[in-house]
Amino acid sequence: MDELSKLKKSRGVLRTSITKYLNKIEADFKENLDSFTVTILEESLIYLKAIEKQLKDSDNEIQKLIENEQDFDSEIESAIEYNQKIIICSSKVAAELKIIQNKVDPQVIASNISSLRINENATTDEQYNTLGSSTIAFDALGNRNNSVKTIKLPKLSIDKYYGDPCSWLEFRNRF
Repeated sequence: MDELSKLKKSRGVLRTSITKYLNKIEADFKENLDSFTVTILEESLIYLKAIEKQLKDSDNEIQKLIENEQDFDSEIESAIEYNQKIIICSSKVAAELKIIQNKVDPQVIASNISSLRINENATTDEQYNTLGSSTIAFDALGNRNNSVKTIKLPKLSIDKYYGDPCSWLEFRNRF
């Protein structure tokens, strides 16, 4: 048995283990979401990060040994697919962990995030001729905090150019 076959076999066992664990987490999310504790979710997150690193290392070793371009492409696609599964599951676990830690209804967070508008102060800035830089942040409970800094600017008037070639240089030199 050559080295490539050994690495693929060990990675296959690792992928099987990952798939079982991801399916277990998905089933737990569907069935008994209330039974999760902060400790369980933190352990799951740590395990997912460790297993992701282990899988990446294994994939890199295999990719170094592959010489056929078609096999190499399929290996990369397969590696990306497993990486996406792990990232999606990690994101779900992290979101649930944040919800449990903050003891906030998930719909409150979702509604606050969906109502976030970056240019929310743009109309008031234009009305008062101010230059505003706003930062929008969320506190621990998901409530939106806005802090706005404004500077009063003078009203500027710019003469219009009406297309007369004789007055072009005079118009251009104003800038």
